[in-house]
Amino acid sequence: MAFVDQMKAVGHAVESILTALNTAGLKIAARTLRAWCAPAVGVSAPAARTVSDALVEDAISQLAFTTNTAGRV
Repeated sequence: MAFVDQMKAVGHAVESILTALNTAGLKIAARTLRAWCAPAVGVSAPAARTVSDALVEDAISQLAFTTNTAGRV
């Protein structure tokens, strides 16, 4: 979405940006992009603890399921 924001900042319309992305193989509808960018009504951001727990779980799973050069976990 940062790319789209950069292109919008220099005056390109969302539809023309998405048309260019679609020709490059990235199929994104304008309504989908707007839905991603718009804040959800009645939905709050996740709690900081929820985010930090997810990061810890991800780090643990990466360590637990990473194989070494010998192919062992």
